[in-house]
Amino acid sequence: MKTRISHQIVGSIAFSILALAHAADPAPTPAEFWLRFIKASSLEAIASKMEDSKPAWPTVRSTFYISSLPPAQKAAQRNALAAIHELHLKLAPAMRNPRSVAAGDFERQLEILSLVGQHLRQADGYSNLVLADGVERLFILNATDWMTTNPTDAPKVRAALERLPSPTRFDLKQRLLSLVDEDSFLSEKREEVGKVDGTKSLYEALAPLGIGMQEVLTAMQREKRATGRLLREPSAINLLVRLAETDALRNVHLAGLIAFFEKGGRVDELNPSDESAFEKRMGKETRQFRSPALQIRYLSSEHLLALIQMRGASNERASYLAGVLE
Repeated sequence: MKTRISHQIVGSIAFSILALAHAADPAPTPAEFWLRFIKASSLEAIASKMEDSKPAWPTVRSTFYISSLPPAQKAAQRNALAAIHELHLKLAPAMRNPRSVAAGDFERQLEILSLVGQHLRQADGYSNLVLADGVERLFILNATDWMTTNPTDAPKVRAALERLPSPTRFDLKQRLLSLVDEDSFLSEKREEVGKVDGTKSLYEALAPLGIGMQEVLTAMQREKRATGRLLREPSAINLLVRLAETDALRNVHLAGLIAFFEKGGRVDELNPSDESAFEKRMGKETRQFRSPALQIRYLSSEHLLALIQMRGASNERASYLAGVLE
């Protein structure tokens, strides 16, 4: 009897010591929590948890910025950056063969992407912005897949687009100012950034930084602005060029395609060598779709075909997706 009681006492003491040891473990930081959660979860579960906001998604800076932080802050940011890389890996399943996806599935997929993009943008930081832009590009391609499969669903796509968080106008100068600490080149050009005219095209606006048209064209190459590379090798200029392109894809190409289908437009009316049917369908509304940064002054059928062809031409689709997912 005494032996049994002794064993019970010893076991109770051991359990108490173990409980105390676990109680003494520090609670995970938000970055540590998210890193573990993302590894074990689907993109849908991640979006739902982000919406729960407990804990809130952290600000995630660039590797350049992180390198200058004190050790404790550096460790926290490295965990946050690891979470970003894990989330990046979760994006590929968001793109399936559009011919095998039901309209309801497209709608849910856009909702998930919208939620993830919203929380990445709200948390701020270079690396969050890179991935938020990638999410927005997947949203644009999913929306195009949905609409070209079911043109009469264009109003639903419009409603989904309006829920997607993004600046209503691409502000080139303000975006540059927000990135000035995020890469080595821009951090040495603070005074010159103040001279940038954000109302001009990319080619003109970046001239005070010593960046000409050739440098902008180089930044437009897919391998220069792929998501993974932008995360590993911070470049505010390459990111800025990609953000400008995404803004045009959203507010010119996709918004224009929505308006075209809402007016009863048909794909066979899109002909860059003969715009008469397209212009008759759209009227003066073509002037509402602009991108000053990329010198787009009005909507043409060529802009809409560029999106539609990403669904039909496997090489163009693959290239677009590689820029987001690689």
